[in-house]
Amino acid sequence: MNGKLEEVQLYPIAEALVSGQAKQSGAAQSFGSTRPRPEKEGDAVPPMPGKVSKILVKEGDKVEKGQTVAIVEAMKMENEIHAPISGIVKGIYAQPGENITPDEVIVRIEPA
Repeated sequence: MNGKLEEVQLYPIAEALVSGQAKQSGAAQSFGSTRPRPEKEGDAVPPMPGKVSKILVKEGDKVEKGQTVAIVEAMKMENEIHAPISGIVKGIYAQPGENITPDEVIVRIEPA
């Protein structure tokens, strides 16, 4: 891209069968995440794939909307992950050093 080499990793999610049914591929199952998908308004997710640098809260902590709850390193930049709502931290699903994508929850916050 723009004269620079970029590393890209692709993993198949599903295979199409002639009968029209789809099945999960072995690669998708082995690389699949156990983290929940964002579905609640209090789910904090990264803006892009990266590696978790720091988790700044603990379960049970009270947080305010906009407060930084984690830091994710992506493309040699640190991105702050902010609390989408005010409330109490109910779950932490990633640890420093782990890779994470935008479709995975780092921290789940529930309204107080």
